[in-house]
Amino acid sequence: VLENLPAIGGVFLNGPQAKRLDETAYSQILGSSLTQTHQPQLIDSERAELPIPVLREALPFLAALNIAPDADQKFRHYPLAFWLQDAVLPNLGVQMWRLGRYEDLKLEGQTAVLGEQRLPIDKKSRTRLNFYPEDSWQRVTFAELMQPTWDSQILAERWVLVGVSEAGVTDLRATPIGQLAGPLVHLTFLANLLDNNLLIDISGWTLFVSLLVICLF
Repeated sequence: VLENLPAIGGVFLNGPQAKRLDETAYSQILGSSLTQTHQPQLIDSERAELPIPVLREALPFLAALNIAPDADQKFRHYPLAFWLQDAVLPNLGVQMWRLGRYEDLKLEGQTAVLGEQRLPIDKKSRTRLNFYPEDSWQRVTFAELMQPTWDSQILAERWVLVGVSEAGVTDLRATPIGQLAGPLVHLTFLANLLDNNLLIDISGWTLFVSLLVICLF
């Protein structure tokens, strides 16, 4: 099934079961990596936990699944890509966009351009997320999928991310709007791109004037 779908498999970096890539796995990572890069500033990783070979070989592309918290352990930023050994592996939301829109991500120093859109990033090529209310997402449970009346056309021409949201599996992330399931953080980035709704940090005179206007008001 996976061989016939535009599907992307997830890769965990530096986790407890991560290990150095063998030659076959490294070749597959290269086939999923960004090529239009020049000295990008990225979070570095030497080890990874990949899907088992029978799944990995069927998947057209692989992508990182990692996000990194800020100093207060809340997740506000989304890494666009990671160094994995000497390959630049895009994060899941970026890889979904590349596959779904046929637009590539270019990373040069501290500049990121996706298609024709310039993305605001920090010193580690992370962009700030603009979160939505948790009830904004359309969810389909695995129980619904197993029903004989399930109509697969509900998912036709949709962006779909398969993941878990149960509290017991520990894939919950502390965000400025509360606890979110890990998959929703990736979907938030993708939705920000679709809405052209990424947040931009302001500083210097722009920040000063904004604060002055607020204080005067």
